[in-house]
Amino acid sequence: MFIHALFPREAVRLILRLFQSAAAVFVLVVLTFPDYIFVQTLYPYYLLAFLGLIHAALVLVRAVCRKREASVCFLAGFTVFIITAGNDILYANRLLQTGYILPVGILALVVSHSFLLVLKFFRAYASLQENRLLKMEIMEQRLNEEKALILAEKATLEMLRYQLNPHFLFNSLASIRGAVIRDPHIARDMITNLAEFCRLILSHKGKDPSPLREVLELSRLYLNIEKVRLGDYLSVSIHMESALADRSAPFFCFSLCHENSSGQKGTVQGGPRERY
Repeated sequence: MFIHALFPREAVRLILRLFQSAAAVFVLVVLTFPDYIFVQTLYPYYLLAFLGLIHAALVLVRAVCRKREASVCFLAGFTVFIITAGNDILYANRLLQTGYILPVGILALVVSHSFLLVLKFFRAYASLQENRLLKMEIMEQRLNEEKALILAEKATLEMLRYQLNPHFLFNSLASIRGAVIRDPHIARDMITNLAEFCRLILSHKGKDPSPLREVLELSRLYLNIEKVRLGDYLSVSIHMESALADRSAPFFCFSLCHENSSGQKGTVQGGPRERY
């Protein structure tokens, strides 16, 4: 059973079950019947033990042929044990004059077993350590990915905050509130322009450069909203040649100019301010 546990792919499970069943029968005979009866079963038991040793040797040879771990060392210890056991049997029957050397074989077998078990233990320990390090690396990688995702979300929110100027948004909403009662038509136009302005910004997603027609469309919507808020103070006129519509430009290249100029009160040469 021990060899079967070490080399399960080389052992035959059916043969193991037969040996276990025969051993169970011998144990019941020993425990149930008197001495003069179970003594008669010793020779069949010796035969069974001999067949078991042959099966174990065949398993070890197959393991060596398949280059299983430490199978050569185990087979060497097992071979020494078999030779010393055979020597002691022959010496007990006075067929040899060598003496009892079975303890040497048992020692060789125990040493080979111990070496195999220690090797398997260290391999299992190294595998556990490797799995632990791998889990730590996976956890660290997941934490880094989560941190990167959080930073990306923060960057996206920060970009949206810069794109949707809070002062412009608050001023636009205040102008819409004032126009709802005074002039509902103008309020509807402001809501439409503001919604389209937000749609353009949110659909941009940091794609630069952008076609000039989209850049000017963003400027047009912004200035239309500002014109309602500022009234006659602001006059808007945008002209673009059709050949320039697909030219590239930074998406927010005019935004800073609009925001800075809208924050300056007064007139230019005594008249309204114009933006191109």
